[in-house]
Formats: sequence, structure tokens, C-alpha cells
Amino acid sequence: MTIFKPTPLSLLALIIIASSCTTQRRCAQKFPCQTGRDSIYIETLREVPIYIAGDSVTIEVPTLCPDALYEVENGQLKNTIKILNNRLVSVAKLKPRIDTVTVVDTRTEVVYRPQVVEKFRTPRFMKWLAFIGLAALAYIIAGLYFKYKK
Repeated sequence: MTIFKPTPLSLLALIIIASSCTTQRRCAQKFPCQTGRDSIYIETLREVPIYIAGDSVTIEVPTLCPDALYEVENGQLKNTIKILNNRLVSVAKLKPRIDTVTVVDTRTEVVYRPQVVEKFRTPRFMKWLAFIGLAALAYIIAGLYFKYKK
């Protein structure tokens, strides 16, 4: 009297279960480790000096005014007005100066980070379960062999 009567369906189920197991080495070959990729957007502000050159403007206009001399200086601008012989001459001079402009500089850096992969170790009880499963599979195969041999 047998405890378990092997059938072709139970044999097929055990073969599928036993063949679906894979080792760590085969799994690493199928699915290799990949590195993580991050994009970092870096935005920097920098001040760029701009040199503004000096300039001058001269205006001459005939007029009926007495002779005079006026000078006005206001920060970067110097204006001189002369009236000589019924002629008005205005000379405006802009002093050279240095000014700064803020420039936004944007760039993207791609950083690769290796992912930490833990080594998987098969627990001892799972190895025993696999051994018991293989023994059960051998028992089923032997039972089918002797059943259909007659």
C-alpha cells in the first residue's frame, strides 16, 4: 500500500516547481547590477564687470545773451556751458566707469552612483526543503516507472 499515488498531473506540478528555482549566479547573469543615474542642475550667479567708456557731446547754438561761463558736475556727468560772442557752446562729458551685471549660469551634471547589491545567501532550511523536494520527485518518478513498466 502506497501513501501517495503519483499521477502525471502531480509529476508535472513538481517538475515545474523544482525547475523554477535558480541560483544566485544565474540570477546575476540574467539581471546584472546597474548603476543609478542622477541629474543635478547647478545654477550659479556671477558678477561680470562691464566697462562703460566716457563720452562727450558738444552743442553750438547762436544766441543773443551776454558772455557767461557755467559748470555743473553731477556724479558721472560734467556739463560746461560757455556763452561767447553771441554763441552758446554746451559740452557734456560722461566720465568712464565700471559697472557690474549679474549673470545666471546654469549647467547639468550627470552623476553615476553604484547601487549597493547585497549578496543573498540561501538559508539552510531552504536547502533541506529543496533536498526533500528532489527526493519526493525521485519517488514519484520511480513510482510511475514501476507502475507503467508492467
